[in-house]
Amino acid sequence: MRGVTRALVAVTALAVVGAAAGCSALRPNDPPKPKSPAAPLSAYELVLEQIKPDGTVDKDTALAAFSLAIAPLPGVAVPDGPKQSIQSGTAAISWTMQHWGELDPAQREAVTEALTGARDPVRTSSFTGSGPVPGQAPSPTARPNQSAKPKAADPNLACATADSADAGQLRPALDASIAAIAAKLGHTMRTPVRLVVNTKQLEDDPEGTRPTLMYTWPCKGAAVAEGRQDGCTLHVNPHAFDPLYSNADREAFLTHEAMHCFLLDKFGRAHDDAPAWLMEGIPTWVQVALHGGDPAATRIWERYLALDRKPLFQRAYDAVGFFAQLANSGVDPWPLLEPTFAAYLSGGNAAAWRKTGAGEPLLRSWAAGYARATRSGADWDIVGYGIPRSDPQVRDAGRLAAGGSVEASAPAAGIDLVRLTLPDDSVLTVTGDPSARGLLGIANTDQEINNLVGTQLCTRPGGCACPEGGAGAGAQLPGMLAGSGYLAVTGGLTAAKVQIAVTSLDDFCAKPAAQAACLAGKWTHTGVDLRYTSPEFQMTETGGAGFVFTIAADGKANLTFDPMQPVTFRTSTGLAGSITYRGGVDYQLSLPPGAGSGEVNLTGADFSRLRATARITQPFVATVVDNEPLSALVSGVGGAGGAGAGGALGNQPLSGPHRFTCSADRLVLSLPPGSALTGSWTFSRG
Repeated sequence: MRGVTRALVAVTALAVVGAAAGCSALRPNDPPKPKSPAAPLSAYELVLEQIKPDGTVDKDTALAAFSLAIAPLPGVAVPDGPKQSIQSGTAAISWTMQHWGELDPAQREAVTEALTGARDPVRTSSFTGSGPVPGQAPSPTARPNQSAKPKAADPNLACATADSADAGQLRPALDASIAAIAAKLGHTMRTPVRLVVNTKQLEDDPEGTRPTLMYTWPCKGAAVAEGRQDGCTLHVNPHAFDPLYSNADREAFLTHEAMHCFLLDKFGRAHDDAPAWLMEGIPTWVQVALHGGDPAATRIWERYLALDRKPLFQRAYDAVGFFAQLANSGVDPWPLLEPTFAAYLSGGNAAAWRKTGAGEPLLRSWAAGYARATRSGADWDIVGYGIPRSDPQVRDAGRLAAGGSVEASAPAAGIDLVRLTLPDDSVLTVTGDPSARGLLGIANTDQEINNLVGTQLCTRPGGCACPEGGAGAGAQLPGMLAGSGYLAVTGGLTAAKVQIAVTSLDDFCAKPAAQAACLAGKWTHTGVDLRYTSPEFQMTETGGAGFVFTIAADGKANLTFDPMQPVTFRTSTGLAGSITYRGGVDYQLSLPPGAGSGEVNLTGADFSRLRATARITQPFVATVVDNEPLSALVSGVGGAGGAGAGGALGNQPLSGPHRFTCSADRLVLSLPPGSALTGSWTFSRG
């Protein structure tokens, strides 16, 4: 056991030395220039632009949406924009129900007449909407607080007890949609869905435009079990039968409304409290996931692809793109749709985001997908789900020159994408927020943003070195090719900016080398060769390939052990086994001036996320440490060179200087002479 403890101490040295990020050969790749901007926003899309950063809508927005999607309401102004077909008016109804207590009597009567044909609303139950606290700006990631809105009875809209007489032509398609959704979600609905074909188009249509095709609302009878609605009424307007739409299109629209019924069945009137990115984004994704493209979905996709840097939480139907990209990143949205909706109701937008399963693969490709295959690689496109072919609507920074810079700035829960061209023989200084994710795609190579922030690179194959005799003598920079490409950035739930500044190589080398530029970047461990020698026993360690170090030019660094292969050890006493780490380490290194060799020191580290597993394979088989926190293990090492309470680091090999040699593609770290532990770690760049 004593040998295992010392082996743990020795291998723990892996967590306190390390470095940096990669480069590889690239070739120029000029994407085509973007086409002209998308068509002007319709009147209804202008209303959707009024959705607040947290996804909520105020009364004026709700009533404007209802006036355009369902029927005009007294005293309500709508934006002056072109009229256009609205596939689903369900959100407009839900928003209006949410603000029911704020409507005047004439508006309530008009809403009820539009939805039921009855002049006088029946008011036998109580409904209180929710919204932001008056005078308080809502957080874009928080669920709206319960407000002090005036309370009033809702319309208590009566359920249709049967389909309308002329609904038979659509009923088989609706039943098929309900069955298909149930199979994907893994459960059926509890409430019946009634299909009503409206005999007239309720909206004003003086110019022959095509407003809402379908809409859904929950209905309640005299006895409502446990506060739930006891039915879901799906209305089809006459315009849904226009020759513009095929039977397959109508089936897709019915699927959208059927998903509304599933959500209403699951969450009741809380459905109305959800932001539109969930309330309409989920049914739209279900629609295209089961049916592909249609004319209405094409317009919705065009809004998503406009690259207006709109946060996800302000989107409505066009949130379909987020769920499609989530699926493209390897996440199956189906089992997460209802849990995501529930997470919002209990914890707000941030909780819903986390429940979607959005992870590093999505953050890598979210912004890059907007390039629409103008670069090669799956990350640079969005595929499937009826997405139309389009060229990227991106800002073009042009060819950068010495002294110039470009910045990509993504809002919280949003993205930014910038086209740029990098010049030859120049130094790039990449700065930005630690939360930044995405890709810098130039020539034929993509580099992850989180590995570039805080680094410097040279646009020359093989890297650059400042000549002897100059102020910057000894400074070395990893290389990349010049050329055209994209800077794609997101911060996930947080806003993120990334800037690339360009300096000529001559100007860079004319200044003293302030940082160990060669060390900065991303390195992948290829193998360790360590020996521990004491009067009691000797030990050797090999292996451990795969763990990743990233280090910024200021010495801030991160280690990720999850890809690590086991380190195998063998002692002179016949004890053999393996040690594996999982988790990560955040740490600070003291870096020397820019040279290809020298010493690097550890000045601080946080090992709280690091866990270790140790197994004995000879002369017996046993697991002696099973995924235990490193802080608990090193506290008992004591004089062997370990730690005190809380995991603070003590004597060598965990804290003393380590020597390094660095080149464009290889890093070797070694312990100084005079220690019982000797040997080296070898890394490859990238």
